[in-house]
Amino acid sequence: LNNIFTSNSEAIVAPALTNKFSGNSASNNGVNGILISGNLSQVGATSTLTADSIPYVIRNQSYPQVVAGSILIMEPGVVIKGRSINVYGRLLINGENPDDVIFTSLADDSVGGDTDNNGDTYLPGPGSGAGISVKSGGFIDGKGFSVRYGGSNSYGGIDSAGLKLFNGSFAQISRAIFDNNYPYGIYAESGSALSINDSVLKNHKYTTNVTFGWGYGTALGSYSASTTLANLSFLNNYTGVSGNNIAGWLMSNLIFSGNVEGSSAKNYVLGRVSLFINNRKSQPLNYIVDSKPLDFLRRKYETLKLEEEIEGGSYVQGYYEDLASAVS
Repeated sequence: LNNIFTSNSEAIVAPALTNKFSGNSASNNGVNGILISGNLSQVGATSTLTADSIPYVIRNQSYPQVVAGSILIMEPGVVIKGRSINVYGRLLINGENPDDVIFTSLADDSVGGDTDNNGDTYLPGPGSGAGISVKSGGFIDGKGFSVRYGGSNSYGGIDSAGLKLFNGSFAQISRAIFDNNYPYGIYAESGSALSINDSVLKNHKYTTNVTFGWGYGTALGSYSASTTLANLSFLNNYTGVSGNNIAGWLMSNLIFSGNVEGSSAKNYVLGRVSLFINNRKSQPLNYIVDSKPLDFLRRKYETLKLEEEIEGGSYVQGYYEDLASAVS
């Protein structure tokens, strides 16, 4: 508690988080943070990760665990930089606002200071930051947090999303922001369960021709997973939503704005009370117009407005309500 660390290789090395850290400061170290080299919890125990003035750091392939049969509570003010954590047990994030708990890149100096001690030599980018991987049997109940720059530029890696849900895992998310992850903000694979509300997924917009060697920037991908989406905004992504078995999803009050491709038509039209603004090459309108005459939709949904036709798609503004029945 309340220590000053300067001119070391690492400010603090924590083989296991059995202690609480508070009031520490660090400067001119190789790593100006608390380097986690062991697991985050112990079997049969409830552990708490407390806020400190310096961030927690995960290096390279260490991937510390919330072990099976344990609970880890993250308190407001916690900042984790570096790579992802693996959740086999139960992770509780107890924030209220998206900036209360932050997972981000070691190069992100906007929170927790210059942790890698190199000024602006390295800047954060998609796929360079911390994230969360929830394994089979794992559960995350997260409120009031952000995941920035998570994922990986290596195909099939553990970090293929800011939040990745494996078969048999569960996630309940609210008041979160997923920003600049690669290639997915959230990826839920077959057999997992995702419920997310009151959150924003933005700036997942990197493609094979722009940044890395594979994949497309997609805010949310859910493939044969139980999926509930409510009160979400998908902003400035390459693709807003992608997935399958979408007819079984529960969706309400979704906003899509500034997305390039906008994902496949059914991802949109099966949403209830969804708003689409400035989605270039947006597929939903093309699908709807091809399926039913536009004047039919205008009579049925008076709030539908076509603003401007552009090459490859349309700019759209207006609420689409119960469009699943309109295009059936």
